[in-house]
This record gives sequence, C-alpha cells and structure tokens, in this order.
Amino acid sequence: MHTILLYTNGRRAEGIILAASEDSMRVIVRRRTDTVELRRVGGVWTCEDGSPIQFESLVMTGDSSFNGLGNFESRPRTLTAGGQAFLTA
Repeated sequence: MHTILLYTNGRRAEGIILAASEDSMRVIVRRRTDTVELRRVGGVWTCEDGSPIQFESLVMTGDSSFNGLGNFESRPRTLTAGGQAFLTA
C-alpha cells in the first residue's frame, strides 16, 4: 500500500507500508535508507521521535489484503482503495 505521510512541519514524504497492525506500522520512505516505525498512542499516529503524523493519502494497489487498519482513528485526507473502502467512517 502506498502512502503520503504529512509531518507537523508541513513536510510530505512518499512511502510504502511494509507491515501494519492496529497500533504499529513499518513504512519505507522515499530517499531514506532505513524503514520508519510509526506507533499509535492514544489514538494518534506518531513518528519515532513521538511527534504526531497524518496520512495524507493511502492507495491500495493490486490484490492487497490489508486488515489491520479497520480502527483507524486518524483518518486520511484522501482515500483510494481500488474502488473499495476499507476504513470505516
């Protein structure tokens, strides 16, 4: 699944979600040599340094089965999921 991460300073970063559960996620971010680990703390997704982060977009490609995100409390601004919504309102 592709994503665009939106940091609190306004910076955006493209990434691919490698693994996710309800409270943690590993993302490979463009132009970084290591993966990024995101955690959900108190309903807010945070970066490794503890600062909040938003998902500007989530794009599911192909025949992805992604089921750890059903309780997403931080809703993305844009959602494209191959014609199928996987996040509940």
